[in-house]
Amino acid sequence: MLVTLKVLAVDLASLDVAYGVLSFIALGILLLLSAYLYQRLQPAREPIRRTGSE
Repeated sequence: MLVTLKVLAVDLASLDVAYGVLSFIALGILLLLSAYLYQRLQPAREPIRRTGSE
């Protein structure tokens, strides 16, 4: 997370506007793709079984 903030705050500030916009879009796509892959590659969780008296 800190690296993402550093990229947005420092690295994109030194680029031209067009390159900054393209870099911002590419970073957004990369973050969305990594979140999607993280969800897909996680092992499936078993449902919680309730036992006992309720």
